[in-house]
Amino acid sequence: NKLTGNVSVYEDKSSLGEQIDTLVKTLQNTEYIDDINDVNKIIKERLEKAQLEYELLPRVVLHGDFSIRNIKKYQDQVILIDFERSRIGVAYQDFVKFFFNEVKDLDLRNAFLKGYRENRPFEIPSETLQSVLLFKTALEILNFHLSHPEKKFGRMADDMLVAIKEDKSFLEL
Repeated sequence: NKLTGNVSVYEDKSSLGEQIDTLVKTLQNTEYIDDINDVNKIIKERLEKAQLEYELLPRVVLHGDFSIRNIKKYQDQVILIDFERSRIGVAYQDFVKFFFNEVKDLDLRNAFLKGYRENRPFEIPSETLQSVLLFKTALEILNFHLSHPEKKFGRMADDMLVAIKEDKSFLEL
């Protein structure tokens, strides 16, 4: 806010499992539900362990749609734009789509993490939590596609669901 310099950022206080359940319910009567239900069975087996870890990780302000398209150069400064999906969460959540879809090269990925860690602490969650957060991200993308028929994320959510089914839902470094 320009007047006070303070900004209010949304924080969902419900558990990770409740957040996922809400998204799954939202998508019940859609073309995606069969794939969602298949993967949800896998995630349910991992959720208790993932939830414990998730609760212990520090919370930060997330951009909510971190991607190359939202990084711009302006007056010799690198800036981040498009904050309408900002919220409180675990730092790794901001990079799920970024690492899954945009930064696949391991050297580039490691260089990004090195640079990030020079400025902020960053912990990569266990493979269990990574898979749960990948599922949550896929659900958020599918939910976004319900109100945006142009489906700007293409098949990314479908690919995420397949990665979970194939047990390839963790970050390679």
